[in-house]
Amino acid sequence: MRSRRIATLVVALLALQSVSTAGAQNQPVHLPDPALGSGTQATHDCQRVPNPQTWADDTPLSELPALPLSTEYTADPLVSSHRGARYLAPENTLEAFETAIAYGVDVLETDVRRSADGVYVVIHDTTVDRTTDGTGPVDGFTLAELKELDASQVDGQDWSALYPDGATIPTLEEVAALARDHGVGLELDMKVSGVDVQLEVADLVARHGILEQSIFNHFDIAVSQRYPDAEFIYNRGGEPYATAERPGALYALATATEYDVFGSRFDKFTVGDLNQIHDACGRTAAHSYDFNASSFNGADGLEAEREVLRAMRQLRMGAQTDQPDLAAQELSGPVHTELIVGPADATPGRLATTLEEVVDGSTHKQGVARVELDDGTAGWVHSWNEGLVRTDDLDVPQAINPDAIPVDLRAAGFDHISDPDAHNGVLYVPIEQGDYAAMDQKVVLFDPATLQPLPDTPVLTLPISHIAWLSVTQAPGEDPVIWTTSDFTDVTTVQRFWVREDHTVEPFEADPLAGIELDTTLQRVQGGDVDADGTLWISTDDAGNRLFAVDPSTGATTEVGSMGHLRAGGPANLTGPAPVDDYAKAEGEGIDATPLPSGDVHTLAIDAVRGVSHFAHFAHRSVMPAVPDGHACLVNAGNGAPIPHADLGGGVTTGPGGCAAIPEGADPAFVGHDGALPAGQHPLYRAHAHNDYEPHDTNRRPLLDALDHGFTSIEVDVYLVGDQLVVGHDYDDLRPGRTLQTAYLDPLRDRVNSFGGVYRADEQRFQLMIDVKTEAESTWAALDRVLADYDDIVVAQSYDEVLVDRSVQVIISGNRARSTMEGQAVLYANYDGRIPDDLDESVPAAFISMNSQNYSHLGWDGEGQPSAAQQATLREAVDRSHAAGRTTRFWASPHDERVWQWLYDAGSDWINADDLGRLETFLRAQGD
Repeated sequence: MRSRRIATLVVALLALQSVSTAGAQNQPVHLPDPALGSGTQATHDCQRVPNPQTWADDTPLSELPALPLSTEYTADPLVSSHRGARYLAPENTLEAFETAIAYGVDVLETDVRRSADGVYVVIHDTTVDRTTDGTGPVDGFTLAELKELDASQVDGQDWSALYPDGATIPTLEEVAALARDHGVGLELDMKVSGVDVQLEVADLVARHGILEQSIFNHFDIAVSQRYPDAEFIYNRGGEPYATAERPGALYALATATEYDVFGSRFDKFTVGDLNQIHDACGRTAAHSYDFNASSFNGADGLEAEREVLRAMRQLRMGAQTDQPDLAAQELSGPVHTELIVGPADATPGRLATTLEEVVDGSTHKQGVARVELDDGTAGWVHSWNEGLVRTDDLDVPQAINPDAIPVDLRAAGFDHISDPDAHNGVLYVPIEQGDYAAMDQKVVLFDPATLQPLPDTPVLTLPISHIAWLSVTQAPGEDPVIWTTSDFTDVTTVQRFWVREDHTVEPFEADPLAGIELDTTLQRVQGGDVDADGTLWISTDDAGNRLFAVDPSTGATTEVGSMGHLRAGGPANLTGPAPVDDYAKAEGEGIDATPLPSGDVHTLAIDAVRGVSHFAHFAHRSVMPAVPDGHACLVNAGNGAPIPHADLGGGVTTGPGGCAAIPEGADPAFVGHDGALPAGQHPLYRAHAHNDYEPHDTNRRPLLDALDHGFTSIEVDVYLVGDQLVVGHDYDDLRPGRTLQTAYLDPLRDRVNSFGGVYRADEQRFQLMIDVKTEAESTWAALDRVLADYDDIVVAQSYDEVLVDRSVQVIISGNRARSTMEGQAVLYANYDGRIPDDLDESVPAAFISMNSQNYSHLGWDGEGQPSAAQQATLREAVDRSHAAGRTTRFWASPHDERVWQWLYDAGSDWINADDLGRLETFLRAQGD
């Protein structure tokens, strides 16, 4: 993806100071700014500014002093799984690769050889002896003979207990198909050579649509010429701590675009090497596993790899790893998982967002079609009510027709363009009339280059009442077919019409083909398209802005994705009008399913109230498992890969396919699925995230990072700006669209709907503390209105009792309108009390559920021991709060484990922290 990458790089100058080898251990190590991300993974233009004075530092990375562990993860590190997950499953088998995918790797490192009959297979050694129950050279076996070998016997280790059905040597075709289905690439380590070998392998990978995600371990000019977007990895040469390259060679290799990724052993990289690579916006995938046989930072064996990965996190590096589960934990954060409880039918897959852009809301509002012109250029045609615009792939307009409805049609009441399609160099544009009862909708044929109607082309007439979309297909030797739906709501039938004559010169006559009866009734259908495999994709602006896949042969209709995260309005002006209802907040619109090498489909959604449009690209992910009744399957929520051997709690462990039987008599919610947490890890019921949203910290994700660490209480600062509740610590840092709803309430609602609770159904309430920064009464009035819209997830209460218990307890802190809140019959939040003013037990705990105080009132800084007076002050606050049925919290407490231990032992309910990782580590060590 070299051509795309240059436009999306960031200045990532690694600030490690140049130091001499002698005495390097005594020099301070300046880590890269976490806000800069890692090389090509960030989002701003990379300036490729060389800084040669930092390139001469030959200190090996493995000899740097121990680095303090950051709580922030590397921004989208490149992670390659070495031979699959070779410590979790038999190496270089489909079982190992599928396990690696479950932990979110980017590429699967595969060793490629050929069988005796010329089939490319995946195995590392020249013989089958070490990794199977057979003996002899790989190229001495035919594929059929290789498939007879049991590949679950590796280095004498028997995997049959975990994989009782055994495992086989996979073909490269099988691994490529697995990678394609889950949206990852391959790192191809060629163990065979020949004039055509690399090209044959490149062609195979390209056929599966994953070439742009893949990396070749050996440069080949023929591959580069045939596939200019192919990426190659440069493996460091020379002995450890010494390199043969001339000064600046790595920078030159990266900027000359021959190499995109830099690999080999971690201890072969020096500080100067890394500076060159980062200056050139290159990526790294250094081996983290080479220390398994020795030690690093005092750790031995497999635990040494954890230490290497932690060092890589500080250095903003990617990794090739033997332990993808550990790499996910240490480099990019916990894997988001989805629990599917049976019975559930298999689905054709899920759509996962790969790219989303905010585009011109005046011209990108109704439909989208992929177009390829005669001159070889390609791009998009977007429609709005009156016009058409053609853009290139960077959304730069190339042609526009602002009044595309023909004059005679406009005079006849046709006033609305919907979702078009392109076929055989012609753009089919559906134009609706407002009187749907007339049963007379039109299709006009346009030149996709000029966006003008084709000369002397009759207008096609469809005898239907509504034409929100159309798609055009054509079988060999047949006339073209138009697909559409007549209805807008309660859609149960897809209609098709022949285009009988050459539509560019002959009058049009349409006869309806047999309709497709759907097995699901769809609401508010807006867009549709048929892909190259014959699947029909439909987009809607129903309450969830959902996307559907339809099998035309059966009418089977499956929800495969959603633009539902836009339902709260997306990016908005702070003073813009408030949404009127769910449908006005956002609308899913056109969809295009033209196959691209990435395998993406493309859809459009708009914030109808504010005129903001979103153009999103979705990758088709793997088939979700069919779950038998009484079973549960755990999968990676992003790519659908099953997560094997995961502890679901209560002694339930998933098998090789990611599924487990639920114990007899247990509620399905018994299975301890924690959403974004690693499998088997439970929420922290005493962890409070202070100042959760910090705009200066570009790696901090509001809400999501705290959830990844298991926090069950989050504090967010809110300002009332116009009629918007905007999130931010300081007024000067407020940004449009960062509202309480979009950043917190909507994601919480999604999780409650998915899991039965923020983490799971049987948890205690999740606490959302809102620290009001603007005037109390007006801000409370706005909060009260907003929270009422979320009465499906937030606790409803009066002054003295809980009326309806829900998953989320909202607490108002900061500027609080106490008297107004006390007088309301129904509240969707309660009041943050103060110590000692609100220790009075006569105030109901329903109104004040928590008492807070600045830690400075306790006074102990963690040095020595707290005094008797300090102990007594803490004990009185905790005991009196508990006697009144309230919890306690001390804000601005030092980030010191000794202070945390004192508060924990005294029974203070919420431990307050900005450093999420440190507090999680502390609390889990306590057994929480």
